[in-house]
Amino acid sequence: MIMSIGLRHTLPWTALVDICQAINILYNRRIIPDTKYLLQKFFPSHIDKATYHLYCQECREYLGERRPDIQEIECVCGYKLIVNKIDSYFIEFDMAEQLRTLFKNNSLAESLKSRFNREEADDNTLRDIFDGVTYKKYVSSGLLDDWRNISCTFNTDGCKHAKSSKLAVWPIYFRINELPEKMRGKHILMAGLWVDKTEPDMNLFLKPFVDQCNSLTSKGFNWVLNGEKITSKVFFNCCSVDSPARCAMLCMKSFTGYFGCTLCYHPARLVMNTRKYPILDSVPHPRTDESIKKEMIESLTRSNEDEKRGVLKPSVLMNIKNFDLVAGMPPDYMHSCLLGVTRQFTEMILTGTKGKYYVGSPAKMSLINERLLNIKPPSVIHRKPRSLKEFKLWKATEWRSWLLFYSLPCLEGILPHKYIKHWSLLVSAMEILLKAAITRNELQDAREVLVKFVEKYQKLYGVYEMKYNIHLLLHLSDSVQNWGPLWTQNTFDFENQNRILLQFKHSSRRIATQIANRILSFQNLNVFSESVHVSLRVQSFCQSLHKKQLRWYCRLDDHVLVGNRKSYILTDEEKKCLNMPIKSCDFFSRMIVNRIRYSTKAYCDQYCTKIDDSVVLLHNNQIGMISRILEVQADNKDVNTIILLSQMKLKENSPSLSQVSHINQCELTDRLIACTPKDLNHPCVSIPTEKAHYVATIPRGALMDS
Repeated sequence: MIMSIGLRHTLPWTALVDICQAINILYNRRIIPDTKYLLQKFFPSHIDKATYHLYCQECREYLGERRPDIQEIECVCGYKLIVNKIDSYFIEFDMAEQLRTLFKNNSLAESLKSRFNREEADDNTLRDIFDGVTYKKYVSSGLLDDWRNISCTFNTDGCKHAKSSKLAVWPIYFRINELPEKMRGKHILMAGLWVDKTEPDMNLFLKPFVDQCNSLTSKGFNWVLNGEKITSKVFFNCCSVDSPARCAMLCMKSFTGYFGCTLCYHPARLVMNTRKYPILDSVPHPRTDESIKKEMIESLTRSNEDEKRGVLKPSVLMNIKNFDLVAGMPPDYMHSCLLGVTRQFTEMILTGTKGKYYVGSPAKMSLINERLLNIKPPSVIHRKPRSLKEFKLWKATEWRSWLLFYSLPCLEGILPHKYIKHWSLLVSAMEILLKAAITRNELQDAREVLVKFVEKYQKLYGVYEMKYNIHLLLHLSDSVQNWGPLWTQNTFDFENQNRILLQFKHSSRRIATQIANRILSFQNLNVFSESVHVSLRVQSFCQSLHKKQLRWYCRLDDHVLVGNRKSYILTDEEKKCLNMPIKSCDFFSRMIVNRIRYSTKAYCDQYCTKIDDSVVLLHNNQIGMISRILEVQADNKDVNTIILLSQMKLKENSPSLSQVSHINQCELTDRLIACTPKDLNHPCVSIPTEKAHYVATIPRGALMDS
């Protein structure tokens, strides 16, 4: 319990020890471990198995592993280092040991088999990473046709505790693709950690990681499941990073340079002393794993920059077994589309005073903000709308909501028609690529729409605005084809892990060791209940630390009714809608189905100032507003939960929104619909404006923080 509290509030070891000692004092005897040493015996970090790699601060030359018998090292450049005093090192963690610890959780280990039991799997639809073309190659070649073998997505990116901080932390993360989708982001492991004032030399930093990858691929690692000894081989087949990190890891020119795209041979034209990616007369040839490896080797002997075509030198990643340097490093839509294109477009129309698209005048900005701040999204969208005056502070999830749901209704009638119709192309394509299931035809439609968007972008805004993120839109469809919907291979989970990692820094000394020790110790919380008997009360308390607790509720088989139970007398219209003999009826204001909250319209209007969970989409594609959540007992004594909806009728969209299918103009009707919790698909975004009422359905990739 105490360790769970420490994880929830990122407490330092001293605080955890103080809590333990306070409890022992209350009981007047030692009933729990009350020293850091004893706590770490129960929750070992295995930091002793970590390897410290030294490098020269002056020339970045690798100096080998740190050993207790070596006190001083002299680099070939002449720089002398006192081993115990230097901070120029990075840490390599034992990946096999972390995987072995993770799979001590039997239920987690058993879930690796779930990919072979997917009922809806078919060749025409992309529902998860397993449906991607590249992933399937690993299965057909025999590498991943056994549930015991697993694959991983890895990531690295720099993060700072504060913008003013000179010190940057660069972790190497990896997560298991074969875990059920909801569990992948909860079990992210760490392979390495670099802490310095300068960015890492990627070949230097990644070399130990690559060596471990190859060992796990060729030899595998041993673990035990229900008494059976198992050997699992691990394949590192996908790397999800932002564009600067992708270029650095591949030892290629930055995307601001000549031939800076890692995915194709677009030369990047010089426009007003800046590299841009305009539409060319012919489609640039795609890079391939073979071509990029060939150019890496040839770069050692070539001095002509044109001949190198963006490749500076060999990357250590080319040594990872069975890893494709092109297909395995897809563009990350969080950085390229949300923080890139969406922010670029919004900033342009708000600040480009000379353009016909300018909407940043006080009157127009006021109207846009009025519409935006009047929106009450459902609780599955965690960040609520903020004023456009603060757009420079918006997070990626806010940009996603602006792109998918808010921008078109808020800009309608304000942004000139040709510009908003063009913008709707991107909205439409991204909604498709973030769906729970994407058919091959839908993927082709999205590909064509994105090409059309990029072509028109150049015509409307000029060559100077054709930045690299605009160009990357042309590669997103290939990414989905290779790895499934965009939510399977973005960096949201890794960015969230960075946020947690930075909270574990409590001292300015030995930051890398400090962070690593705490993160690796807390990893053991996932398996502690498997090795030691833990009561259900304790387990319930630990789980409650990470989610909001309900005060009044009634838990049923597949849903939870929330709030005070009240006896309810049905109206004649409601009795007619239910069409069944009713013995008794109780009313609730809220319910939870599949971890998603739903509320009646009356409850939202009375108690919720910023959210609205009352508008829902049913599995039969009907849209309605929840008026009643009822628990009814029929004459035959069966008790059922019935939801009464006021049906929302779809109206013809305005020309500005004619190209999007997930945002529709609606009007509330008097017709009641009765449904069960199983009929609910998900909440919708209700978007009222002064002229119309829109309802937007939410694609899978925009639910929660995917």
